[in-house]
Amino acid sequence: MRIVVLLLIATGFSHTFSIRPTRVHHHQPTTSLNLLDLPSIINPDFLQALHIVPPLSSLPPLNILVPTISLSFLSSSLLLNVARNKSYSSPYPTRSYDASAAATYFSTRPFLQLYRSAQISLLSSSFIFKVLDDNFISKPPSSYDSDLNRGRQLSKLLTTLGPTFIKVGQSLSTRSDILSPGYCAGLASLQDAVQPFPTPDAFAQIEKSFKISSVYDVFKTITPEPVAAASLGQVYKATLLSDDSVVAVKVQRSDVVKQIALDMHLIRSVAPIVKMLFKVTTDLVETTDTWGRGFVDETDYLKEGRNAMQFNKQISKVSERSEAKRESLLEDSSY
Repeated sequence: MRIVVLLLIATGFSHTFSIRPTRVHHHQPTTSLNLLDLPSIINPDFLQALHIVPPLSSLPPLNILVPTISLSFLSSSLLLNVARNKSYSSPYPTRSYDASAAATYFSTRPFLQLYRSAQISLLSSSFIFKVLDDNFISKPPSSYDSDLNRGRQLSKLLTTLGPTFIKVGQSLSTRSDILSPGYCAGLASLQDAVQPFPTPDAFAQIEKSFKISSVYDVFKTITPEPVAAASLGQVYKATLLSDDSVVAVKVQRSDVVKQIALDMHLIRSVAPIVKMLFKVTTDLVETTDTWGRGFVDETDYLKEGRNAMQFNKQISKVSERSEAKRESLLEDSSY
C-alpha cells in the first residue's frame, strides 16, 4: 500500500519545482530548466566578463537577482517549447495513446500540470495521513479487515479524483502483486459510476456531433435524464425520428480524453521513482502505458459502435445457421 501512497504524493508534487525534459516531434530534444540548478548556473563574474551585466557593486541583491533571472529563463524555456510544439493541439494527435506526444503537449502547459498536481495532493492528503499513521505512528496490527477498510476509503478517493483514477483503481483491484488482498477486495467495490453531468451539456454535444439545431431533429423522443452514467460518459434512451427504432445514445464527458492524458502523464512521470524507492519488480512504466492504451481506447465511441455492429452481424449469421440447422433436423425427424 505504501506504493499507492507514494504514487499519490509523487504525482501531486513531482511537477511543482521543475519543468521536466521532454521530446518533440521527430525526437528533437526541447530545452528544459530545473530551478534548483540556477544558483550553480548563474555566476555574476562570468556574466560581467561577457558584458551582460554591470559591475558587481551595482548589481541588486542576489535574493532579487536570482528570482528575476530564474523567471526570465523559465519564460524563455516555456516560449521555446510553445514555438517548437505549436502544432500539437491535442495530447494524442492520432487519437491513440501516445506517451511521447502527451509529454510534448504538456511541456507547453506547465501551469496545467501544477494545478492538477496541487488538486491531487489536496484531495489525497487526508487518506495519505491515515496510511502514514498506520505505518509509522500508531502502527495498528495489520489485518485483512483493516486493509479492507482502507481499500474502501481509497475507492472513494479515486472516485473523487475522476475518470482516470477510477480506471486505475479498477485495474489495481486485480493486482495482488502490488496490493494486499484486503486492499484488492476494497477496490473491487469501486463502481464505474459517478454523478451524471448536466443533460443540456449532453444534448449540446449531440447537436454539435450531428450538426443540428436540436436533438429532436434526429430523435422523436429522448429521455430527459440519462438511464446510466459512468466515468467516461452517460447513456440516454431515444427513439429515432426516421423509423421509430429504439436506440441507446452514448454521450462522452467533455474533454475527458485530455483529462486522462494529463493524469496518465503525471502518473507515468512518477512511476520510475516509485519503482526505484520500493524496489518493485513490476515494470510500472509499462503497466501505466498498458492502462493508458486501454483507457484511451475506451473513449473511441465510433470504434465501439463499429465493433458492436460487426458483433451483431456475426451473431445474426450464427442465428441464421442455427435456425436452418434446427429446421433441417425437424424435417428429418418427421420421416
